[in-house]
Amino acid sequence: MSEPQNTDGAERPDAAHQARTAMACARVASLLTYPRTAPGRPHLTNVELEHDETGRPMVRLATGALAVTHLTARPLATVQIAPVGHPTVTVHGAVHRLPGRDDEGRLLYRVDIGAVRLGHVGHGPCDAVSPHEYVAARPDPLATDAPAVLAHLRDHHAAGLAACLRARGHDAHWVEPRSLDAAGLDVLAVGPDGVELVRLAFPAPVSRLQDLRAGLAVALTCRCAGDQASRTEP
Repeated sequence: MSEPQNTDGAERPDAAHQARTAMACARVASLLTYPRTAPGRPHLTNVELEHDETGRPMVRLATGALAVTHLTARPLATVQIAPVGHPTVTVHGAVHRLPGRDDEGRLLYRVDIGAVRLGHVGHGPCDAVSPHEYVAARPDPLATDAPAVLAHLRDHHAAGLAACLRARGHDAHWVEPRSLDAAGLDVLAVGPDGVELVRLAFPAPVSRLQDLRAGLAVALTCRCAGDQASRTEP
């Protein structure tokens, strides 16, 4: 299948906001540490992920972990995340051990924002994100609700979404809701002319779905049983 074409021209969250939103949603990450004797051969550790108010990733490591040895000798690391429904984010920077230990005796490390890249690994080039813009951005306010809303639309309202897109001039035979943010909904539409990514923009950005006008709020917050007669009218 060919890559979807964005034909609507509507604005979407910029790379910095996408990266911050992905970081806010991630719960696990890949931590790459660099042995002093072989920095070109990083060691990978799968870790639980936390983050501070500026989006700096934080990880916990057991005292005897090999990554701890690497960070003691060379306090640099790369954190890679790929939460469901979000682009892959890679953060590289200096690492600082924070005071104390948790209840399991693990050490807490924070990775500073030296470089940020956004993109799907293996699917074209990644976008460089300015560290300053990354720190200044804020996670999307709908990020917590988005996975459940998208799953519900996909499972119970695909026919309604397709009808909505056809009413807007898109010959959509099959659709899949792909992403939701404070400014709108992205829908992947497949038709006789190929694949396109259609932006259904909200009249104005919102901080919660209930702030949308009545029709949109009902469509995006309903928890119906999937009545086939249901219509979604973005």
